[in-house]
Amino acid sequence: MPPSTLVALAIAALCVVMGFRSGVAELEGDFYEDSCPNASAIVRRVLEQAQQRDVRIGAKLIRLHFHDCFVQGCDGSILLVNAEGIASEQDARPNVNSTAGFEVVDDMKAALENACPGVVSCADILAIASQVAVSLAGGPSWEVELGRRDSRTANRDEANTAIPSPVDSLANMTSKFAAVGLDSTDLVALSGAHTFGRARCTTFSHRLYNFSGTGGPDPTLDSAFLETLRQICPQSGDGNTITNLDPSSPDSFDNNYFTNLRNNRGLLQTDQELFSGAVADTVSAVNRFAGSQSEFFDAFAKSMLDDSTSFLEISKELRDFSASSIEARRLNASTTPFQSETPVRESKFACHSLPRLKHLNSRSLPSHNADTGFKSGYLPELEKMLFEKLPNSGIKARPHIESRLKTLKREWAIVYDMMLNTSGFGWDSTWKMVTVEDDVWEAYVASQRSRSI
Repeated sequence: MPPSTLVALAIAALCVVMGFRSGVAELEGDFYEDSCPNASAIVRRVLEQAQQRDVRIGAKLIRLHFHDCFVQGCDGSILLVNAEGIASEQDARPNVNSTAGFEVVDDMKAALENACPGVVSCADILAIASQVAVSLAGGPSWEVELGRRDSRTANRDEANTAIPSPVDSLANMTSKFAAVGLDSTDLVALSGAHTFGRARCTTFSHRLYNFSGTGGPDPTLDSAFLETLRQICPQSGDGNTITNLDPSSPDSFDNNYFTNLRNNRGLLQTDQELFSGAVADTVSAVNRFAGSQSEFFDAFAKSMLDDSTSFLEISKELRDFSASSIEARRLNASTTPFQSETPVRESKFACHSLPRLKHLNSRSLPSHNADTGFKSGYLPELEKMLFEKLPNSGIKARPHIESRLKTLKREWAIVYDMMLNTSGFGWDSTWKMVTVEDDVWEAYVASQRSRSI
């Protein structure tokens, strides 16, 4: 299949693991066993280092993952920034001043690219990072099923409506979870992720002073807890001040969150309503989890795994994206490109952008070289461009690039190593070719145009 007809499937999924719909391969716990066996260990190492700088990073990453999964499934779409054709989900109301940790995801991606170029998707990185974050905080472990492909689109409108809000009623929360195939037990179990992390005053101050327009506080708030919160968040204070979601053990993943709810010390409206909303199913789950940490851990891990199946029936679309539609035209030396079972990334250096990649256009160069399949001048131009971007790479000390083109797996790995962490260039391991971003490509085109004048 030529690159121009490349089709990528955007798989809609929810929570940590989602399977592909019928006709497409299921996710697997050992998906990277051969292609990147140390993927989880690499993510863990980066996260452990990040925790030394920011004790909140684990909670940030699991929130980032949850918010991603409620929109188009767990496809990494929340990581995409604004670009042509992309209205970033990061600017949606539930994500502004709420989601963070993007730079750590990029650190994880860079570390994985160094070990396994072009293999691990950013969506899978979020899934692995969430499990690792919970485990490092003392919570349960589970086998993360992997094999997601990254989205090439974002949906800000859906993010505004689908992601649960801290001011949602219990009925709204239940409806949003049900829309993605999750029941009331899942709602309570997954809300237990608020056992660690922080929240801004603006997300709960309405409970302190003028709840539901009454002019008074939320009557379900414990009076001593209310006074503590008012000192942290005075009525005319800074709404961006943060406080612990779980004041008793703010950085540990445990069941104290549920004990807090039974004592009317839930911070967010959506937290406390799980117990005070007088809905039998959620009250019962809160009581069970408060009474047994192991039961909470089991339920949390189960909700992160089993409910993926029910969501697959909710997801009715598999969107096709041709390479040309996203300006990702590539150049390959052969007419039968290598086919890979691994997820395909357009960017090899970061998860926050989807650069419009273009091939180094052989058609702008003169005569055809029958030996390599390229037009004469293509590889010298590539050599020149790489050297300009990597002046210390020593690439000019490697002559006869054209003759070595036939040993792609071995020789181009060297070129990829030199391009790693270099803005503008990438290596597509699926199609076995160099890719270059628009601004670099346009500079090259301009240089060719000026040469012909």
